[in-house]
Amino acid sequence: AAAKAQAEAARARAEAEESMAMAAAEEEAARQLQEQLRAAAAAERQRKEQAQRQAQRAAALLSEVQSAGPARAVEILRQTADDAQIQAAGCRRLWELSAANDANDSRIAAAGGIEAVLRAMGGHVGAAGVQKSGCGALRSLMYSSPERKAAVAAAGGLEAVLRAMGAHVGAAAVQQDGCVALWNLAYDSPANALA
Repeated sequence: AAAKAQAEAARARAEAEESMAMAAAEEEAARQLQEQLRAAAAAERQRKEQAQRQAQRAAALLSEVQSAGPARAVEILRQTADDAQIQAAGCRRLWELSAANDANDSRIAAAGGIEAVLRAMGGHVGAAGVQKSGCGALRSLMYSSPERKAAVAAAGGLEAVLRAMGAHVGAAAVQQDGCVALWNLAYDSPANALA
């Protein structure tokens, strides 16, 4: 009877130890799950904060580009190549500056504005606003300047305007500004007219 009692006591201890081990394992698993959930929540908070900072930065740049001078507008176009809204606003601002006076045309060209407009157009072919503003900026920059016409042509301006018009056949504003850009590119330029 004593041996039987000892065996039962040993079995009860083993069951208790196994139960304690299982409880400890469950407790550890719950702790790890809580840590994972906290880490996931922290990562989500960081992602949202980063997205909010990016949105605030984009809004600030969008606001800034709408009143920027030639060099700063070109710089903002370079910094925001992935943002179609800022690219459209930047091209529109260069168009406004170019139309305002001839001195701005030279400043825009010297700052790399022709290339920046063409990069914007090439990077956002599907965005009609970018294409319209890009065509408008190019048409204004080329107006009455054989040198800038040559620079636009050499940088791929003809192809960019034709691509814009082809991608937006139903957008009257793109077609109109594209046609004027083509006319400015070809006017008094036999080489461009034949292209």
